[in-house]
Parts: sequence; structure tokens; C-alpha cells
Amino acid sequence: MANSYAARFDSNTGGDTKLNLTNDAAQTINFVSDSGGDVVLEPNGGEADPDTLIEIGGQSYNFTYEMSATLPASTNDGAGKVPDEYEDSEVYVVTVHDYPSAGETTRLVFMPDEEASLDDMDSFQNGAIKLQNANTTESAAVCFAEGTLIDTDKGYVRIETLATGAMVRTLDQGFQPIVWISQTTHEWPGSEESYLPIEIRSGAMDGDLPMKDLVVSPQHRVLIQNSKAGPNGALAPAKGMLEKSGVRLMQGKKRITYYHLLLPAHSVVFANGLPCESFYPGEEALKALTKTQRIDLLRALSKSGCFDLRDYGAFARPVLSVQETRDLFDPDNVFHAA
Repeated sequence: MANSYAARFDSNTGGDTKLNLTNDAAQTINFVSDSGGDVVLEPNGGEADPDTLIEIGGQSYNFTYEMSATLPASTNDGAGKVPDEYEDSEVYVVTVHDYPSAGETTRLVFMPDEEASLDDMDSFQNGAIKLQNANTTESAAVCFAEGTLIDTDKGYVRIETLATGAMVRTLDQGFQPIVWISQTTHEWPGSEESYLPIEIRSGAMDGDLPMKDLVVSPQHRVLIQNSKAGPNGALAPAKGMLEKSGVRLMQGKKRITYYHLLLPAHSVVFANGLPCESFYPGEEALKALTKTQRIDLLRALSKSGCFDLRDYGAFARPVLSVQETRDLFDPDNVFHAA
């Protein structure tokens, strides 16, 4: 996935935690590694990033990473100049060197997690916007880890290469089109520890699955098919399987991007060969999405003929609680799924 973003120009300079956006139209920017470096934005003591460049209009420039922060939600802090769906969204601020001409600097601001278009960025109003929770010391990653392999009509492909309309193989309904796909990134320190990922190691589940290590969010459900899980199996949350050999909480993880894959109905898909659930737009899952993601999801569902989330349908299989999942893997427990 390209590290490409829509950005606005800011008239303020240096480490100022206020924005004063100019009248200039939004600009597409790209981050690329320099001489084999990474794509991590580093404060570097106020100097230019040591091994990452920014591309604007096909030209590469050095830049200084100023800070990460969140946009205000209070009118007193300038929230009236921020589109409603972007209040509380994270922004990164960078200063580009020798742009637009040699010897000049230009400050840019963009939202790393919102997939904002140029038009979206142009919808911000001019005037003072006071950034919240500014962090000027920690690096900010804009690259993504290797993706989960999803079984499709073209074979197994990385989830980050999939798009709306791609055909995904399901356990019950054959190939089904993607209605909506998005991603959410968490970093530590910063995010709640409850979002730390869980790794299911290769061969940890029945049938020597997954075929390679699989990393999922704690709430993500895996299809369990054994005598205790009922005649058609049951969907078990990963965080209930932590006592099972080969399943672990990735406590040292610094950054993770979770991908959300919505199909016309809740389904069992194949991730690294392991049967897992597709995204289900329930109340708790929606809380974990940004405002923009929720709007996009509802728009995508309405285009597919679902105008009310209550009409989306039931889960593909019985759903287990965390405790029921623990009981399922306890050899001394007689629990059976309904």
C-alpha cells in the first residue's frame, strides 16, 4: 500500500501547536525511503528525517517531522473549522525543506488514518485550529506490516491489496464480493492495551492451520469445529484462546494495522487458511471505527440494498463469549456450544 496522503498547507511554522491553513488547494504527498531506509517519520532533534523523503508533484524533498496531534472537538479550540467527521482525528505535521523553491520551507498537515481525499482536506476552513495532545518526541510510522492472506477467486492475496468488489471465498456461500474494506492503525504507547494483537501460530489449530502465523485483533472470532462447538461449529474470540498452546498476546508490539472486511452477509472466510469471520457491523464493532469509517460503511451498505443495520442479518455461526471459549479449550470442562 502506498504511503500517499492528501495534505493542506499551514502558514504557521516550527513547533507551533496551532494550525492556520492557507487558501492553497490540498496537495497529494507521498513518503518514500531514502537509500534503503525505513518509512518512519522521525523527530530527529528538529533536523531533517534521516532516511525518509517526501514527494510532492513528482519531486523528492527533505522534511522535518514536527508532531502528531488530534484535531479539536471544542468550538473554543477551532472545531468549527474542522468537518464534523474529522473531529478528534489524528494529524501529522511536517515541514518540507526547499519547497516551493530553494531556501524556503513549507508546513503541511495530513491525517494518517482517515483516507481523506483532496476534496475532504479542502473542506477544512481557514483560521486558527488548536491541536490537542501534541506529541513532538515519538516517531510516527506510515508503513504497513505484511498482510494477512485472504482466499479469493484469484487465490490467496494480501488483504491490503483487496478492494471493493473483489471476490472472497466463503465457507457457506461460495465467492462473495467485498462491500466495504478499511483499516485501523494502533500504536503503543498511545492506544489502549485492549487493542494489542493476538498471534495464532502456524499449525496451532486443528488441521495444521493456520498455514502461516496469523495476527488478529483480540475480538476477532475464529471458527472452531470440534465436538464441543456444536454440529456446525462456533465462532470464538481470539482473546478467549490465550491459554491454548500456540496462541499468544503480542505484548511487545509497537504498531499494528487491522483490516476490516465486510461482505453482503456475515460469513466465514479463510485467513492464512484458517476459517475466520468477516466484519460484522454490530454496536461494539462500530464503536471501534472512526466517524469517517462509519459513514463510509453505511453508505456502502445502502448501495448494496441494506438501509438499516438491523437488516444486515445474523451471525454466520453461534458466537461464544470469552469465558465460553476458555471453557471450550479446557479438557476438564464439559461445556458444549448450543
